[in-house]
Amino acid sequence: MNMFRRTTAATLPFLLAALAGGAAPAPAGSSPARRAVPAPTVEPTLPLVIDLALEGVEKRPGGLEARLVFDLRPLADLRNLVIRTILPPTLTAEDADAIPERLATVARGPARRFVLPLHAAGDGRREIRVEVEFDDAQGRHLRLGQGVTLDPDPAPAGRLNLGAYEVMAVPIEKVGH
Repeated sequence: MNMFRRTTAATLPFLLAALAGGAAPAPAGSSPARRAVPAPTVEPTLPLVIDLALEGVEKRPGGLEARLVFDLRPLADLRNLVIRTILPPTLTAEDADAIPERLATVARGPARRFVLPLHAAGDGRREIRVEVEFDDAQGRHLRLGQGVTLDPDPAPAGRLNLGAYEVMAVPIEKVGH
């Protein structure tokens, strides 16, 4: 017997056993659809969008001046909305009432814009954070936060393309912060 026939003779019983095992009836209660990989789920959209930006950042004698622009866009009706603006000690708000601390109800609709004038004593970067807590229409209590950095030497304007920041001839230290 040559080598080809031996391999074929040994392979044939193995293939027949594998086919017989694959043709066995499925256990009761299972179907091909149940053995399939479940479809991926999509997370629900949050009922509130928060956008923060700094405008008019200027170096002045003794510090920095800027405006914190806070956009609040409700995608559903919200209740018991609490807004906390968290500023470092060296950063002061010139109009503390520019952003309300509490709103009883907020109806779904266009974005509401709040502008908070800021003054920073001295130089250095400052982290600014805004946190919002609220109850949605289903009664869930949610808390969202957003932050922005006040930088005395911001990176030059660039472009944001598909989540990638593009700018010409900027040290990597400036882009990463």
